[in-house]
Amino acid sequence: MKTYWKVDVQLGNAENEIVVNEFLLNLKRENKSAKTIMNYKYILQEFFKDRKVSYLLITSNDINKLIEERRKIRTKNTIRSYLVGLSSFYGFCVEKQYMETKPIRNEKSERYWETNISISNDENQKRLNSFLLSLKEANKSKSTIVNIREFLQSFLETREEKISALTSDDIKDYLEVHKINCMKEKVNIYISYMRSFINFCVEKCHLEKSPNIQTIFEGILKKDEVPEKYWVVISLPNQNNEEVLNEYLLSLKVSNYSKGTILGRRNFLQSFFREEEELFSNLKSNEILEKIKKVSKGKKEKTISNYISDLKCFYAFCIEEDYLESSPIKSRWFPRLPQPVPKYLEKEEIVKVQQRMEKENIRNRALFEFLLTSGCRIGEVHNIERENIDFEKRTVLVLGKGRKYRQVHFSVKCSLLLERYLDSRKDNESALFVTLNGDFHRLSADTMRKLLVKLGKEVGLRGTLHPHRLRHTFATDLLAKGAELSFIADELGHSNLMTTQVYARLPKREIISMYRKYMG
Repeated sequence: MKTYWKVDVQLGNAENEIVVNEFLLNLKRENKSAKTIMNYKYILQEFFKDRKVSYLLITSNDINKLIEERRKIRTKNTIRSYLVGLSSFYGFCVEKQYMETKPIRNEKSERYWETNISISNDENQKRLNSFLLSLKEANKSKSTIVNIREFLQSFLETREEKISALTSDDIKDYLEVHKINCMKEKVNIYISYMRSFINFCVEKCHLEKSPNIQTIFEGILKKDEVPEKYWVVISLPNQNNEEVLNEYLLSLKVSNYSKGTILGRRNFLQSFFREEEELFSNLKSNEILEKIKKVSKGKKEKTISNYISDLKCFYAFCIEEDYLESSPIKSRWFPRLPQPVPKYLEKEEIVKVQQRMEKENIRNRALFEFLLTSGCRIGEVHNIERENIDFEKRTVLVLGKGRKYRQVHFSVKCSLLLERYLDSRKDNESALFVTLNGDFHRLSADTMRKLLVKLGKEVGLRGTLHPHRLRHTFATDLLAKGAELSFIADELGHSNLMTTQVYARLPKREIISMYRKYMG
């Protein structure tokens, strides 16, 4: 099992073998189950074993020929697995920019009522597909079915136990995780998805008896509805643990940490100490590590790293407050995560988007240019007031993380677009960007995101055009022009220069340009 993420037969082409192994290793780093990885491995081994030609030269006809041959001897589900495996592999190649397009059609759009990932337990996958098909037969819309599928796939993907073993705690824990950073309406939607699926399983006798779902749902909806209490943990078996945890979470609130950050830490720490009768200061390192392993089962490495970080911060607070002398959390526990590289727009991609923006209304043009040339976070843009703009200096006062204000700059072109936009408005709304439907409310961050995603799709960008990609583009452009990291940190509102160091890992654009000139 040590090398289950590597092919165990020699492929007909050495280049194919290297890329297939890279793909499988990437699945392991994403914390996919061993079963899922081995399924992909067997599919790719069978496909590439006797092929001398490079994966780059394989056509859709080659793949279709294989599928037609398999249809005569394999089940429908097996054929589906082949398509998913090959599509995932070639999707990885496109993402890594080894090739521009996949030589395989996207089955997802044609069979949206079926799962499009491999779920750890085959029986669970069959049950979920059966449920999704029932929705299609009940004439539910495609978008509804896709949304339900994505949510339930996420719930079942790494679950080894059968649906018949589903407990109230399983449902409660998962829904509470998804409550973090969600509006109440979104939580209600998640609950309705889960309720429908559970009722279907009970009706089809996949569950012998239903968990007490009504009590679970009511508890989740009532919990934290009073905003001023979202930093409070409740009902821990050890009263001292509860008091110190609440003292720690209150310190985060006083220090202006975001609600999402506090909720995330509170939910994990409450879960971690929920059944712990021992005082937090008496827990030994090995005991804490065992509990981390238990709650981290089936989680991605990034999630595990966050769990350890939450505990480390809590125990650091305890040291500062003289509750204990040294932290039981060890740095060696942190998993080694791949170093992230920010995704930014190339110059030709920026030009392509700007050309498309010429057809947009003046508000959308001003919004795009502001995001591109100011480096602001989407939440910061959402909160900007008209009165805080200084057109003479081309600056604006924004409220960033930690409730800290800072001045940001924007370009001449952006200034002209903003002035035209504001001159065109006849409302008294204080917000910089407002809706266009006549009621002139502050434009939501979610609407801004959707505008950019739609724009990126229309111009054919690789990857999603999200607001943070424009922020990365802004920072990368400053770096390419020779700006110091400290200046970039000030513009982005980074309180810690280490956060800005991520841009130092990017290759210089001149290097990329020279490589492409000589190597293609």
